[in-house]
Amino acid sequence: KDSLFTNTGSFVFKNKAQFSGIYLMKFFNDQQIYLVIHPGDHIKIDIDNSKSEISYYVEDSYDSKRVKELTDRQRILLKNIDQLSRELESNREDTEVRARVDSVYHELMMKHRNFTVEFIHENPQSLANILALYQNFGRKTQPLFDKYDDIGIFDFVDSTLVVKYPETDAVKALNKEVNEVKGHMKQKSYIEKVVGEGHSFPPFNYAAINGDTVTLNSDLRKTMVLFFWATWNTYSTEELKKLNDYVRGPEGRNVSVATVSLDSSPEKLKAFVDSAGITLPVVCDYQYWESEMAARYTIKQLPSTIIAGKNSVIVAMDVFGNELYQRLNDLTK
Repeated sequence: KDSLFTNTGSFVFKNKAQFSGIYLMKFFNDQQIYLVIHPGDHIKIDIDNSKSEISYYVEDSYDSKRVKELTDRQRILLKNIDQLSRELESNREDTEVRARVDSVYHELMMKHRNFTVEFIHENPQSLANILALYQNFGRKTQPLFDKYDDIGIFDFVDSTLVVKYPETDAVKALNKEVNEVKGHMKQKSYIEKVVGEGHSFPPFNYAAINGDTVTLNSDLRKTMVLFFWATWNTYSTEELKKLNDYVRGPEGRNVSVATVSLDSSPEKLKAFVDSAGITLPVVCDYQYWESEMAARYTIKQLPSTIIAGKNSVIVAMDVFGNELYQRLNDLTK
């Protein structure tokens, strides 16, 4: 690590890189840029950091130019997503607006996904491809590529880079993750057969954030709901509040509910639960998308619901709003 205090002018950093690597240049106004540096590189960067959005130009580094190309596309996408979010926020009760926004959002994400796949295949030996793999976007703050569903693209990048850059830390980390995912694939395939409509509900037994033990299993003889959410996902918190109100009402007395948060901050989670008056049990291992529970129940989006009848057979998954409560009312009659 190195640092420098300056407002304007030129400066030089010197570092003897033994191996190729990905470097992060951070500024004191929370701006940052990524660079890919190879041994012997002499890179020139022109930076304008005077505005809210950093502007820069890179010379004499092909991989760093590719990173900038990727970053520029990310910024365009994020601006479009932000515009959609504002439109949705100002028209919360308009179902037509929500449907149109969802359609545009998915179209934007698919275009960027296709761009990224082409970006990776254009130059398979570029370290910029690692940054391309680990992009996160959107109202749901989810990865662009799922390491299980998209193991093919992860494997493609890994198998190419591990040969050319075996000593690069980012490549070694990717290689380790890809091998772990491959090792879990058989187990995941088994789980997917188990967690689905018509199959028995896998017993749930975890400690809640308040220390209580939360259990969902066939012994309850009640309709069961397992709800996945996170404080950083507005749609899921809105659904959580509605579910909380439903269970506290007369219609919810025959429904047993457990919720799982994919948060990573105990402080933020507790603050939200307290301020929102959530009385439903909340379980969290603070591992974000690496949560053991998300993997066990094959959760790929937020919010997510798994509903099982009194016989402990899963009858529905990922239903929300009025449809969710209609299902629950039918099941508890």
